[in-house]
Amino acid sequence: MAAMLPAAATDHSPEAPILSDTPPKTYSQPFEIANERVTVQPLLTPDSGAGNYADNILNLIQSAQSKLYIQTQYIHPPKEGTDDKFKKLIDAVAGKMNQGLEVCIIMSEYEATGSWLEKLQEAGLDMSKVKIQRGVHNKGFVVDSKIVALGSQNWSGDGVLRNRDASLIIYHEGAAQYFEKIFLHDWTTLANQKISFS
Repeated sequence: MAAMLPAAATDHSPEAPILSDTPPKTYSQPFEIANERVTVQPLLTPDSGAGNYADNILNLIQSAQSKLYIQTQYIHPPKEGTDDKFKKLIDAVAGKMNQGLEVCIIMSEYEATGSWLEKLQEAGLDMSKVKIQRGVHNKGFVVDSKIVALGSQNWSGDGVLRNRDASLIIYHEGAAQYFEKIFLHDWTTLANQKISFS
């Protein structure tokens, strides 16, 4: 399936829902954590305290030893000399790619507008590790099949630093592997590197 660009799309930070041609796989067995102690780190923006999104997500990315999976609506690199904390996140992802980790990124079809893919390449990301999937709106990270982060922060300067958003880092292998299965389904079944517009 090739990614389809809606007629109304622009290079701004879109939020409109997108209907997919392919129904998503359903996961009929809900994931449950029962009688276990689980560490959860709440993240909030804007916040410079313990719940700081940029610092905690940077630490999470840097902690990856073998795998880093990212599914997010878009990644819009900042202009030179602005939003340095956000730029460090992109640099950390590029660094994990350069180290040879299994890094896979899925983004929505909006990332294929406004030269954003070219800007990601200029920012140092290996575009062979990037795929486009229609209708992506979630913001999730899976690290080493052990940790999952889920939330609402878009990867832009505003989303990472200024907008009121919230995420959670969940330190639990079962939870991470549940979301990893969903990510890998999307990576192999719904996401593509070839993009066509119609």
